[in-house]
Amino acid sequence: MLKFETKSRHGSQGAKRYGPGFRFRRKKTKRQPERINKTIDSIIKDLRSVKKTTEMRILELWPKISGKRISRHTKPTVLKKGCLFVNVDRSTWLYELVQKHTERLLKKIQAKVGEKELIKIRFRIGEL
Repeated sequence: MLKFETKSRHGSQGAKRYGPGFRFRRKKTKRQPERINKTIDSIIKDLRSVKKTTEMRILELWPKISGKRISRHTKPTVLKKGCLFVNVDRSTWLYELVQKHTERLLKKIQAKVGEKELIKIRFRIGEL
């Protein structure tokens, strides 16, 4: 087999090349297929180790922050661009929350998750 030495543009020695038509081949290794349950288990493990998002933290903290009475009639649904959307089961609760409890709930949540993460709370009638 012929070996050719190459020179770079700048005159230094380059890597040795083999003659025309030569191809390096990887050694074939026998790989056993992985079981799907091992793959899924590793994915779930990775997901558990990922830091909780702000939205998940709010969902977990909502019953403690709002109290039993309010949490029975409300459910936080989405956090978009710093605005927490909370579904309420009745219009009377919607009115009471908007008039009396919005600022208090906002301050409590901001104390737990940070002021930059949550700017305002919007209540709307929806399913719990």
